[in-house]
Amino acid sequence: MFSVGEKVQCIDGSWGSATGSIFQKVHCPNLPKVGNIYTIRSTEFITAEINVGPVWFVRLREIVNPHGERGNEPIFFARQFVPLLTRRNLESVYRLLDEPIRSFAKPTREEREFFRKKKKVGV
Repeated sequence: MFSVGEKVQCIDGSWGSATGSIFQKVHCPNLPKVGNIYTIRSTEFITAEINVGPVWFVRLREIVNPHGERGNEPIFFARQFVPLLTRRNLESVYRLLDEPIRSFAKPTREEREFFRKKKKVGV
């Protein structure tokens, strides 16, 4: 899903109840905020005890919470984050799609010659 050190953006701020439960306030006082950018500190793939099946979770470098009774720091659902789009990410996506975009891809020699000829003709 995500790799350690990868930048992500929070897209879903539904962290339990709207007011925050007592458990949440005590064990997880620091929560990600929608729109903020974070760095992945660790990832975990857990088969949850509730009926949601296996789920990816993450911990964030910018957010540290106290360790709970089991000695674990609270984790966040990975589905609440998306990879941060960078020029490098976009270039790899467009390379895969084989759709060069002028602002990212350098023009080919044929394209440079074509535009050079147009300038000389004055078109």
